[in-house]
Amino acid sequence: MKFGMLLTAGVSSESARTALRIARAARAKGHDVELFLMDDGVYAVKRGKRTPVADELASLIDGGATVALCALNAEQRGVTSAEAVPGVLFGSQYDLALLIGSADRFMSFG
Repeated sequence: MKFGMLLTAGVSSESARTALRIARAARAKGHDVELFLMDDGVYAVKRGKRTPVADELASLIDGGATVALCALNAEQRGVTSAEAVPGVLFGSQYDLALLIGSADRFMSFG
């Protein structure tokens, strides 16, 4: 099963931590997981912040999950690919639409 997840909340929110716990549990059961970050959710990829959320995203990517973000939202918030956790894809709202269409289950956290 493929889980699609949208995260719009910042790194200090309970929503971000909940989304990542669900993603980790789904991967542990062998499901495909794709996360898309937008709005304040893009801050989660900043390596310089080294938050538990950034560490968890890196672990999910290493474990086979796909993590992408809205490049426009990242630019608006000063998040660059050089600062991002390795493996994060910079995309667009079109990529989010494709994810929604291809996921067996889609969840939004914000």
